[in-house]
Amino acid sequence: MDLKHHIANENHILSETQLEGINAGLADIEAGRTHSNEYVNTQIEQMIYNFRNGSDNSQVLV
Repeated sequence: MDLKHHIANENHILSETQLEGINAGLADIEAGRTHSNEYVNTQIEQMIYNFRNGSDNSQVLV
């Protein structure tokens, strides 16, 4: 069952654009084009540390 069918059966009203965005996000997940919340938080903490200490951030979020 695809997402559009499931949402239609739940009586939620979403536009085609919203459904396309959701499906694009799901495709990104399946293709491995996402990062975990933990990974991103660690990278942000490293960037803040680097900015405060005058270090280079070019290798952060690679």
